[in-house]
Amino acid sequence: MIHQYKLNGYNIVLDVNSGSVHLVDEAAYDIIALYGKKNADEIAKEITEKYSDITTEEVYEVLDDIRSLKEQGKLFTEDKYLPLAYSRCATLLDYCEDQMVFVSEYVAVKERAKAFSWQMEEDIKTLFEEGELCKGLDCYHREFPVLMGSILEHRCVFMDTFARGG
Repeated sequence: MIHQYKLNGYNIVLDVNSGSVHLVDEAAYDIIALYGKKNADEIAKEITEKYSDITTEEVYEVLDDIRSLKEQGKLFTEDKYLPLAYSRCATLLDYCEDQMVFVSEYVAVKERAKAFSWQMEEDIKTLFEEGELCKGLDCYHREFPVLMGSILEHRCVFMDTFARGG
């Protein structure tokens, strides 16, 4: 989460979760406010219309800088304490009470979920080793069997290209 404000002529951007503070110019301040809400082309158009001395290339450079800061964990960082706020991980299904769920290519979905879980476990292990996470802060996703249980609580349609024997 970021907080943007102006104080004594300074444009200040605070990344609350990392504690990073950034002093930026007017255009960068506005670009950060639009980041994630509009695509790069829309941001470039809006900023170049507002600031006549800013080129499209300069807007894209600022967007690259924002992406770089995001990758470094200095801007738009995730809240590592989020799991403490909720008793369980929520999914989109928690907001779709009476909706039908379609699962296309179940085997492919299962394999992608397995790969995602493996990567998440590796990332969490690394964060534990680096002291970035502590016990209790490691629940950012649901395992595939738990997710499938949530799916099966809804009206479901499973679609596959080929029938599989069991």
